[in-house]
Parts: sequence; C-alpha cells; structure tokens
Amino acid sequence: MLLISFIIFLIIVLMYAHLYFQTIDGVKNLTNLWCASVTNQDVDGVVKLFDKKATLVGTVSQIIRKDQDIRLYFNYFCNLPGLKIIDKQDNIQQIDSNTTINVAYITWMWDGLKDPIVARMTFVYNNNVLVHLHSSKLPELNSDLVKRSLKN
Repeated sequence: MLLISFIIFLIIVLMYAHLYFQTIDGVKNLTNLWCASVTNQDVDGVVKLFDKKATLVGTVSQIIRKDQDIRLYFNYFCNLPGLKIIDKQDNIQQIDSNTTINVAYITWMWDGLKDPIVARMTFVYNNNVLVHLHSSKLPELNSDLVKRSLKN
C-alpha cells in the first residue's frame, strides 16, 4: 500500500512540476508569448507576464521602470505603427530550478525607421514570470575590440 501511495504521489508531482520549475523550453515559450503580445498590441498580455516587483529598461527609453510605469512604456511601444519582429535568436541559460535568463537578439522594425533595430534583450524569469527585462540597441561593431578579443 505504501508503494502504491508513493507511485501516485510521484505521478502527481510529475504532472504538476511544470508549474513549479522552469524549463528552457518553457522560457522560450514565455519569450515567444511576450513577443506575440507586444507585436499584437496586447498591452494587458505583456504586463501580465511581469512580476509585480519587476523592473524594465526598455529599448527606446532611458529610465528604469517599475509598477505602472511598465504599463505606460508598453502603451507606447506596443502601439508603434507597423511594429514587427523580423528575427529572434534566443540564448537561454537555466540558473536554478526557478531562475532562467534569456539573452536574446531581436530585430525590430516599425513604420518610420529607415533600417531595422537589433536589440539585445535580457529576460530574467523567476518562477515563470519576468522579474527583469533590459533591452538596448546593439552597438556598432568595434573592430579594435574584435582584434584584441581574437588574440586571447
């Protein structure tokens, strides 16, 4: 009887483990959901992905945002005319069972831009919600730094 109880307990734990532990595939799906929400002008959907104590440093912003300021930022960003993602490259690292980081390169385009913007975006997830998002335009290639880096 004890063995059967243990097996039932184990089955239940495995069925619901995804609710308590992050996986790389789960974080990729959360990031894809974030991208879809942004490009579909779903501000509520974007905001729901953030923890209540999250911080945001947006691509087209110079300040660190918290609380309602995150919503205000996405009220602006999600509604850029013609906003779309041209390319996305994920680089996901699992820190522990609850914390995962996705350092993604996302290529954005919207009406009025001459050329697409490549943003390096750091998504920090804890317990399957965004606790921090930092995004900045990818700088121009520093050829001197590349030469020095290749020597080492």
